[in-house]
Amino acid sequence: GRKTFRKVQCPPGYRPAATEVFLYFWDDRDGPTCQGWWFGSQVGGTDVFLCNQQGTLEPPRSEWVWSDGLVKDEIVVMSIEEKMAMNEDDCEFVGDSEGVVDSSFSGGGASEFELLSQRASSLTNLWKAAAKKAQNKVASLETSVNQTMEMVTQAVESDADEGLIYRAQELLNEQVAHIAEAYKLVTLDPKIADDVPGSVFDVMTECAQCVVRLQQVIKEDQQRMATTMKQLDRKKERERKVLEQEAAIQKME
Repeated sequence: GRKTFRKVQCPPGYRPAATEVFLYFWDDRDGPTCQGWWFGSQVGGTDVFLCNQQGTLEPPRSEWVWSDGLVKDEIVVMSIEEKMAMNEDDCEFVGDSEGVVDSSFSGGGASEFELLSQRASSLTNLWKAAAKKAQNKVASLETSVNQTMEMVTQAVESDADEGLIYRAQELLNEQVAHIAEAYKLVTLDPKIADDVPGSVFDVMTECAQCVVRLQQVIKEDQQRMATTMKQLDRKKERERKVLEQEAAIQKME
């Protein structure tokens, strides 16, 4: 697998960074345009700054691209050892997701790093890729919710198999977690909402509304399943009492 990196506190003597940034690899689960290495405010989020669509195991050293398609030559990703060997006066450090320093971000110092946030509003193509990722996520979620709804409908039938009932309940619990994940993906941070292109904002708003609707569907299914589970418990209790009565009668014979 590939590591995920995040910016961490610089050691003494180095200028600290002002922007929370992660460096991570995203596969093609949301389409080929979303695959590659990304700089963003969170892993898999919609607030992204730069991308490099190489499928390398380690972050590419160069050829990081802005939305206009131009390569940002002054941005270079390298190991700490390489960076310290260069003895630069200004540098930014990027660590893995657990906080261990692993890689550095150089090529212009802190001002260049801060520029990532300042230029977010101009990254039209990256925003479109993020919106496409959100659409794909919601479409996949809608399909799985519909499948769960069908299973719940079968499970609430009076003659439903006990195994089917428990499986439907398990799927409902999984959908609750998937919906929470999707909602996080499609919800724009208010701090950057004004910088989002209008068309992308509309897409993200529509995705968020769809997630809320699916969430309501799951809540209704949960209510149906709660009734079914109570009925199943009562049925099992009746069966238990019958068995106890039969056992008592057998002892008397």
